[in-house]
Formats: sequence, structure tokens, C-alpha cells
Amino acid sequence: MKKHITLVLILLFSYSTATAQKNQQFRKAISSPRDHIEASDAKWNVGILGGGNLTTWLHFHSAAASDWYLQNYKLFDGITNSLGYFGGIGVERMLRKDLSVGLNAIYAKHNIQLSFVDGQFPYQWDPVTQQVVYGQIMKGFKASYSTVEVYLPVTYYIGLASKSSIVPYAYVAPRFSHILPLSSNYMRYAATYTDSQNKPLPGYETRYDTVDFNRSTYRMFNVGATLGIGSLFRLNTNNYYFLFKLDISANFNAIPTFKKGEVVNNEFNHLRYSTDAHATLTIMLPLKKQLKGACMDWGEYD
Repeated sequence: MKKHITLVLILLFSYSTATAQKNQQFRKAISSPRDHIEASDAKWNVGILGGGNLTTWLHFHSAAASDWYLQNYKLFDGITNSLGYFGGIGVERMLRKDLSVGLNAIYAKHNIQLSFVDGQFPYQWDPVTQQVVYGQIMKGFKASYSTVEVYLPVTYYIGLASKSSIVPYAYVAPRFSHILPLSSNYMRYAATYTDSQNKPLPGYETRYDTVDFNRSTYRMFNVGATLGIGSLFRLNTNNYYFLFKLDISANFNAIPTFKKGEVVNNEFNHLRYSTDAHATLTIMLPLKKQLKGACMDWGEYD
């Protein structure tokens, strides 16, 4: 009997030892909060993003522009009060320790207010200088519209595999945008006649007009590119891991904003491309199953 009991105990001890060794392959001891989970271990990150934008229309010209216009036009017009906002969701897939691809979808509100000199005209004769005095046409635009935008960023992280809590990164992304046909969209136009010092000329009234925000004048769909830089902040708290991103970016559309140059009063002598800068805050959560005393990556043992 004693021999049988001894044999059973030996078998139970051997089975327990083998089971413990097998389970140890799938468990990772956590020695400190920093070791709970690393961003470079997660294959997927999901989260929300939002921020502010500054929008303008880059100012180009066509071959039909006048000599005066070619000599006096500016790529960037006077910009005032052109701040907007945006918000959305994002998904990121890590390809390796320092490289990822993602998809961001946002709703954005764009506000534009700008002014520029768009021509000159003979105003009066100066008997002193015996020359014609020219006035100039000062134009102003004010627009507001909403878009849905999709970005496909490719991000390179500098040192993500390290233990540093702050990681710089850079990214490039194709951009696809669509103007929402909302009643709140508008574009207002004004033309003021001034002297060379931008002072209104007596006898000339400011002309005002409103342009319909529709498919016949605006390109509702556009494509472009985005370039950005930023910093990633990693935070561990009570077995949960969060990623915070702060970045700035420049966005350029490849197709003119208007279908026929500038649509006001049939003046088609220059082209405009929607361009905006973003300041973005992103909060992401790695898709990891975090266990007390152990950490298991859902995709680690694929």
C-alpha cells in the first residue's frame, strides 16, 4: 500500500511540474507599472482625435491673367479670422516597432476670411503731375463650410521600441475630402474701390454679393496630401495603458477649389487651392488584454 501511495504522489508531482512549466510560456511577470504593456507590443491602436484648423485658398493664376495681375498677385492673401475645428476617430496598425499605417476619419468645420488687391482702374487726372491717378479694387471673401475627410497616414516613430515616455514621429498621408451640402455653408464677396493707400475712394460704393455653395461652382470632392510631425506620450495607470499624440500638419488639395477659377462676376483669371494647417490631439488605446500579474497580446501567438 505504501508503495502505491508513493507512486501516486510521484505522478501527481510530475504532472503539476509539467503543467506549471507549460503555463509559464504564456505568462509574463509584471515587475513594475512600466512593464504592464508597451506600445511597440500592440499591433492595433484605436482612439479619438480632434483639434483646430487654419484654412486658406492658395492663390495661383491662369495664362489669361493680365500683365498687371501677374506682377502684383500674391500666393498668400491677407488672412484674418480663419480658424475652424475638427474631430473624429482613428485606427492604427503597427507594421514593425517603428512604422505604422492608419485610417483617420473626421468631420471638419472650415472658416475662411481673406482680402487681396485684384486690379486697378483710372480714377482721375492729376494736374500737378500731369499723370493719371489709378485706383485699385480690394476684394474680400468670407466663407464657411463643413467637410468629411479621410486620411491614410504612414507614421515613422523615432525610438518607439525604447523605454522613453516621449517619442517623436513624422507622417505622410493621402487625403480625401468631401464638402457636405449643408444649409449653413456660405460664401460672401465684397469689392471696395480704394486708393494706393487702401483708403476708400469717394463716390464709389462697396459691392456685395453671395455665391451659392453648390456643385456647379465648387468641387465637392477633392484629393490631396498631408505632412505632419509630432510627439507620442505613453502613460501607464492602474494596469491600463494610454497613448497621447500631439502633432501639427499641413494639408494641400491637388484640385482647384472652384470649377471655373474664381466664380464671382465671371472673373476667371486666377485659381485657388484649399490649404489648411492642423493642430491635433489624439488619445489612443492599444488593443491588448491586460491581466493582473500577466500580459497577453491578442495577436502575439498568431
